[in-house]
Amino acid sequence: MSLLDDVNQDLEAVFFADFKVSAFINGSSVLGYFYRNSHEFGDIGANQVRFEVPTNSLPALERRQSIVIGNETYTYINREPRGEITSLILEANNNG
Repeated sequence: MSLLDDVNQDLEAVFFADFKVSAFINGSSVLGYFYRNSHEFGDIGANQVRFEVPTNSLPALERRQSIVIGNETYTYINREPRGEITSLILEANNNG
């Protein structure tokens, strides 16, 4: 087993085990960490929806593709790869 395989196995068993949110992406169920970044610019507040997943678990995505998390549908906007974790930037759809 290579060092990279060993690290990936540890990440899967320890770190990613805490990822409890399931998303439906391109026909696959993917576990990840879902959160909102809050930003404030003067008197204006904004939220950025993110879903972080293990890079090796992420299926192929196209911009503007729908992702279902819980009972909500989001639109995939962009990704920020950071080694073993990829952060997906999502746009909340008006589900109601």
